[in-house]
Formats: sequence, structure tokens, C-alpha cells
Amino acid sequence: MFVISIAGLEIGIDNRFDFVLKMCKDYIVDKEPMFTVKASPEQIKEALAEKNPEVSLTDPEGYVESICLYREICRLLPKYNAFLFHSAAIEYKGRAYLFSAPSGT
Repeated sequence: MFVISIAGLEIGIDNRFDFVLKMCKDYIVDKEPMFTVKASPEQIKEALAEKNPEVSLTDPEGYVESICLYREICRLLPKYNAFLFHSAAIEYKGRAYLFSAPSGT
């Protein structure tokens, strides 16, 4: 288990696979988590059964665990007045502009 900090929120990640640790390495902090997420073996098994072309990676269980953890984080963020928004961002003259589109666009 490790803790990441995103947008001022410390989130505990109770992972099983190294893929998740590698994905989060730039966000790890030495703080107490505000909440912790974990993907159950059943969630991972169910997600592996879904038809998803990205699951053919070299570490499919780790990739699927990361998706399950993201879903759980997204489910809990509104309790902390936050949400996940997939976008690209730029800063111009002190303001942030977000451009949203489906992943991979």
C-alpha cells in the first residue's frame, strides 16, 4: 500500500500488482490517506472478462486493477468536493483551459 496526492487529496492505494505502483510513482507522498481504495479479486476477474483491446498488455491483471482503482477513486471523490475530468489542460494568462474528448483523441 502507498499514498498518492492528487488535487490536494491524499488517497491510499492498496494494490496487488506493480503496474499500479509504476503508474502512480510521480504522485506518491509520505502522508496519511484521507481514504483508501482497493480492487477485489472479483472486480479484477470481472473486468478481465470484459472485451477491451487494451487488456492485451504484458500485465493485464495490473492494468485492469488500475482501472478498477480509478473507478473506485471516481466514486469517492464527490464526498471531497472533487471529481475526475478526462481532458488536456493549458494555462494562459493565469487561467486554465480544459479540452475534453474521449481517451486517445
